[in-house]
Amino acid sequence: MNFLGLLSSRGFSWCNDRVFLCGDTIDRGEDSAKVLGVLLSQSGFAFSCLGNHELMFYESMWDVDERRRHIRNGGNWVNGESEERLDRLRGVVAEKMPLAITVETEYGLIGLSHASAPDDWHVFEHEELTYADCYRFLSDSSQCSDAACGKSAQIKNVGLSLHGHTNSNEIVVGRNQAWIDTKYIGGGETLLTAHEAFSLISR
Repeated sequence: MNFLGLLSSRGFSWCNDRVFLCGDTIDRGEDSAKVLGVLLSQSGFAFSCLGNHELMFYESMWDVDERRRHIRNGGNWVNGESEERLDRLRGVVAEKMPLAITVETEYGLIGLSHASAPDDWHVFEHEELTYADCYRFLSDSSQCSDAACGKSAQIKNVGLSLHGHTNSNEIVVGRNQAWIDTKYIGGGETLLTAHEAFSLISR
């Protein structure tokens, strides 16, 4: 089932609901350009934080080695696109995909970042981060590994911190964090309402 079909199967309202993604919206299917150019840029209901695959794609604009790495990791779709369109899509990444997103819900604040989070969510909102810091939040799987072993810490100033990046056969839950990328090992996408997301940490 494709993404829009998954939304429909859950009774998603195209006019009233919003969907938030944890990054890596490209390089995982046949419609990477459409995801950036239509879903995230024009739909008005879909939003995503930055993932390491979008970062690779963006940096491929000036770094030949990064372009080769991107192509090796699912980015071969770029070979069928003009450089003009690729530049427009990189603009979507730069303008529409922040490092982190904070969503206010009736159950509390949900924070989304691709791979991991700082100890205090306010770091995303109030501090100037180095490139190394940003890259860590896009690629570091150690928090997920710690959570799987029961060693996670509470993330301050957010009710729930949601992430993707680390493939697993089921949702991995820490203190107030969850990693929900279950598509490639678990065999199916994870789509949660805000209530379902908070229920993960209240079990």
